[in-house]
Amino acid sequence: MVYFSLCDSDDFFLSLLCSLLYARYITHPIVQLSQISKQMAELNFSGKCNEGRKDELGCLAQNLNSLSTALSTALTDLQMANQQLRTDMESIPLCRA
Repeated sequence: MVYFSLCDSDDFFLSLLCSLLYARYITHPIVQLSQISKQMAELNFSGKCNEGRKDELGCLAQNLNSLSTALSTALTDLQMANQQLRTDMESIPLCRA
């Protein structure tokens, strides 16, 4: 016969609750990092990760934010250079033979 005391039941539920809270503590920042990286893949650099953590996930968030800023700057510079090239090309007179 299987016997569980009330104390064992309380310990089980406390362990279950702690496990769920810890899982959320770990998975929530990973989900956020995933969402931000997906936005970056779509060339949307407006999202920023929460850098409040002091562990590896916080470091990864900080690095992803730095990457987002650098890519946004590079894309803006490229667009400006492309526009300047168009302007320069339009000002060149065409030679007609």
